[in-house]
Amino acid sequence: MYYVSITSLRTDGFEIIGYARKSPGEQSNDKRKANFQNMINCLRKRSLAELIYISPQCLAGSPIASKDMPDVVEELEKMELNYCTGSTQTLLSKLSANIKKVCLVIVDYAGLSTNPDDIRTLVVCLEYIVVDRFRETGKYEVYSRSKILNNDNYLKPFACRKALPRRSK
Repeated sequence: MYYVSITSLRTDGFEIIGYARKSPGEQSNDKRKANFQNMINCLRKRSLAELIYISPQCLAGSPIASKDMPDVVEELEKMELNYCTGSTQTLLSKLSANIKKVCLVIVDYAGLSTNPDDIRTLVVCLEYIVVDRFRETGKYEVYSRSKILNNDNYLKPFACRKALPRRSK
C-alpha cells in the first residue's frame, strides 16, 4: 500500500524529498554515519526519495529556519554519505525556489521538528508530509498542506518528543 501511494505521487508529478535528523550526542562518528546512511537508504528504497537532506546534529525542537546554522557542508562532506543532497539550509533554499509539487518524507515525527508552528510554516512550501514510522509501528501517515493549515489537531503528533524513542541496536 505504501509503495503504491508513493509511486502514485511520483506519477502525478510530485517530487519526493527525504529528510533525516539526529540530535547531538556521544555517538561515534562512524556510528552516526552508519545511522544516517541507513536512514538515507530507507528513504531512497522504501519512499523513493529523489533528493535527501540531513541535519547531522540539531535538536528536534530547534527552529527549522536555524537548523544547521552555520552551514554544515564541511561536516556532511567528511561523513561521505551516499545520496545525501545537503543540509536543512540547502533543503529550505530548494523549497523556497521550487516550482514542483513536493512531498516531504521524514523518519518519525521528531525527525522534522517537534514545534507545531515550524511545521505550519514549512508546509506552505509542501503539498504533503509523509511520516515513515515503519520501524516503530509498521505504519506511515500522510498529512496534506490543507489539513495541517486548517486543523491544529493534525499538528499534535509532531509535538511528540517527551523522551527519546527506544531503538534496536
